Amino acid sequence: MHISMLLSLIFTIATFLPCVNGQQKTVFAGNYVYRGVVNETAKIISFYGIPYAHPPIGDLRWRPPVVKDTGSELTEEFLFYDASNRGPQCIQSFPPWSTESAFDSLTTEAEDCLRLDILAPKNPASEKLPVMVQIHGGGYVSGNTSSSPGASLVYQANGKLIYVAIQYRLGPLGFLAGDEVAASGSWNVGLLDQRAALDWVRKNIEFFGGDPEKITVIGESAGGASAGFQMMLKKRSDLPWPDMKNTIAGSSLTWMETGGFNGFDFRDPTGFPFRAAIMESPWWSPMMNKDQLNKQYQLFLREADCSTLDCLRKAPISAIKLATESSYNISYNDGDFAYGTYYWGPAMDGKVIPEHPMQAFKENHVLNIPIMINHARDEGFEASNVSMTTEAEVATDLEILWRNKSFVTDALKNYPTTMFNKSVVEALDFVSALRKATGSNISFSDEFARLESLLGEAFVNCPTRFIASAVSRRGLDTFKMIFDAGSQIHGATHPFLFSDTVNASGEITHGPITLPGNEKLAALLRTYFITFTIYADPNEGPADDERRVRPIWRRYLETKTDNKKILVLRNSTDPASTTRIDDPDDNNRCAFFESSSAYLEAI
Repeated sequence: MHISMLLSLIFTIATFLPCVNGQQKTVFAGNYVYRGVVNETAKIISFYGIPYAHPPIGDLRWRPPVVKDTGSELTEEFLFYDASNRGPQCIQSFPPWSTESAFDSLTTEAEDCLRLDILAPKNPASEKLPVMVQIHGGGYVSGNTSSSPGASLVYQANGKLIYVAIQYRLGPLGFLAGDEVAASGSWNVGLLDQRAALDWVRKNIEFFGGDPEKITVIGESAGGASAGFQMMLKKRSDLPWPDMKNTIAGSSLTWMETGGFNGFDFRDPTGFPFRAAIMESPWWSPMMNKDQLNKQYQLFLREADCSTLDCLRKAPISAIKLATESSYNISYNDGDFAYGTYYWGPAMDGKVIPEHPMQAFKENHVLNIPIMINHARDEGFEASNVSMTTEAEVATDLEILWRNKSFVTDALKNYPTTMFNKSVVEALDFVSALRKATGSNISFSDEFARLESLLGEAFVNCPTRFIASAVSRRGLDTFKMIFDAGSQIHGATHPFLFSDTVNASGEITHGPITLPGNEKLAALLRTYFITFTIYADPNEGPADDERRVRPIWRRYLETKTDNKKILVLRNSTDPASTTRIDDPDDNNRCAFFESSSAYLEAI
């Protein structure tokens, strides 16, 4: 539509000073006009479902995202976008062992899902605010922008923080691989979606009051691992991927020796879409090798009644969803993936992921930035099959994961029942709540305890040790925590941090299970995360009130043997009782995984 000179003037002013009109707010961003909604109680303005890339449908399936350019020049034409309602989530799926049937029955799903939400304070403390960008978890097969609501964080930050949540392609639509995909598309497009979203935020967040130079990426579980993968990525999403020689493809040269991606220097974060990272329970389950990926691809083709990738691109989404479900069931029954894993996920392709993340961090093939990293007290409970009662059953389960019998045998030796038995599991608050809710004395075997302890350390605990060690060794600020509160299992921090309710206490109600919250602990935890986003240090800045008095969170110093200190947060009503201990993940079991080639190999 044509606009007058007066409207052009309003346009220019509104670009810097967006107007609030009752329960709605309008923001001009380049050639777009976004209308958000104001929550007067929380003093938060929300913009939902903003597209950051074109719909990845048809020929754009299994190709890098095509970023949606908002335009940088003022023109006489602009596009209006109603961002007052949530957009569709990406196509969800669940493996056969999962008890989930739908991630969010109130949210529609569609392929046109490359969208993000922005939550900004109604009364910003300054013109440019630090930004926290959330990459949701969900095993790379489920999740959406509402998985981790940011209202509690934005409210507590008192005008000093903007929160962004992004979506990315999931399951086979995000992580289909194999030779044909490599020849006529790209592996790991879900990770490329994440990068496109981060680039969009860096380019456009200033229109919403954010500072593009102060972006912190955060994620939990698959989202935490994704934050690590984003530290490994070396390019903007709008640049073509170069062909690279690397050791994975059989070259005698490493990718760094070939100049990396256009000779990117990880020591210089200039122009990178974020300046710090928060990795919560980063989930490092084994990745498939090329043979397994091609087998997975051929099965998916067959179940979709196709013989080529072109056919898959033309298939209706109903056929894709049916092929996803049947592929899950067939592969799980055939022993191609194990209980607790998700079948679809990132794969080492020599381009997006040139090497195993542990190797990348160890060799400093990652962006040099400060990090916060944490895990729960018990990370393996939800990923383990409670029906396991014998060592033979446990070994068989683990051999599906690693396909290396000698590795599994040696790994199990590190988990004797004298140390890892059912008492470890029965001491969890989640188990107590489960027994209370069901009215039964649910029992666990010693072998289940061995299994869940091993998987928790292999998938999460040890990776936090590897990452903290590698980053701190470069002299970068590193802060590590164990969260021994709430459910005490995977995802325990989530209700304390993320909620649509301001001043959320962390209380959990899931079906019949209820776990009490702790308002002081929740406020303390959010303060650490807010402060790190603002200052890249959780210890900086003033405490807002008595609830937010912070014990000092000491840096993790790998170079000094007596300073591998971590913070431990427990279910105490007094945050001052927070303790600092030597890193318990600095142990012989993690050293075993670190030194084992089988741990690093794609299966």
